[in-house]
Amino acid sequence: MSRILVTGGSGFIGSHLVEALIAQGHQVACLLRREQDRTWIKGLDITPARGDLSDPESLGRAVRKAEAICHLAGETKGPKFDRINARGTANLVSAVQTHCPGLKKLVYLSSMAAQGPGPAGRPLTEADPERPVSAYGRSKLAGEAALAALEPNTEVTVLRPPVVYGPRDDKTLALVSPARRGFLPLVRGRAQRISLLYVTDLVQAVLLALEKSGPGGKYLLSDGDIHRTADLGKILGGLLKVRVRAVPLPRSLVGLAALLSDGWSCLSGSPSIFGWDKYLELRQPNWSADCSAAREKLGFSPRYRAGQGFEITLNWYRNNGWI
Repeated sequence: MSRILVTGGSGFIGSHLVEALIAQGHQVACLLRREQDRTWIKGLDITPARGDLSDPESLGRAVRKAEAICHLAGETKGPKFDRINARGTANLVSAVQTHCPGLKKLVYLSSMAAQGPGPAGRPLTEADPERPVSAYGRSKLAGEAALAALEPNTEVTVLRPPVVYGPRDDKTLALVSPARRGFLPLVRGRAQRISLLYVTDLVQAVLLALEKSGPGGKYLLSDGDIHRTADLGKILGGLLKVRVRAVPLPRSLVGLAALLSDGWSCLSGSPSIFGWDKYLELRQPNWSADCSAAREKLGFSPRYRAGQGFEITLNWYRNNGWI
């Protein structure tokens, strides 16, 4: 049994991880802001640790007794990615150095976006250069860099997943909603290559990183398949029992919509999940990743193909009144 602090534990991915850690018998503390929504962890046997990654003074007590930290908290809505992804991670590192210098392990949930899209003709590997194309990706890469200050005293493992989906994920609704109406809008066209990962498989990777002994490392993750965006329409259509037609959108139109979305976010003060930064990612032809290194060094073995994962996700949506 270990004392594990989870940041982002109340979110979509974090809540699944918290459940798995508790099931393994760990003592779990969750870093929580006062106003944070706790719907997905309500009733779980956790210790609330009051704190905010953007407030360095609040983190000392939260990290003090931790034997390991799973750092999942992140900002996915622009434009202030650096506040949590870069500076917030640096604040966490400073708190560990001051209040928990004996920390054994830290697992950081980064993103494939931190490394950037894959080269033409093959999936991305860890040996490829880091060339993020978005502010989000650059902020996650900066978060990775901040963690280097903890080594070698703390084993740091960085996980770079692709698109993650599953129960409790509201972003997948952006695909499901039009698919139910018989179409799937595509930015880059039918041939865009992407990797996917079901949330339970991502949780498995985090648990393996916690169990692993020896030096950490950076690992790309995926379900092992390379998907073409048009294939998602076939998968969703089969599960929804509708014929889904892939509809390529003019990139100029999508770019304009992204700029308008950013403009509205500035006026309303409410960040949007879709804007110019996300458009820069969507227009890339290859977001496929090779997870061989994670298989070999972590023992990572994804269990869910896209058809299985989306079936579970859609059933959860139905049972919870989301669709």
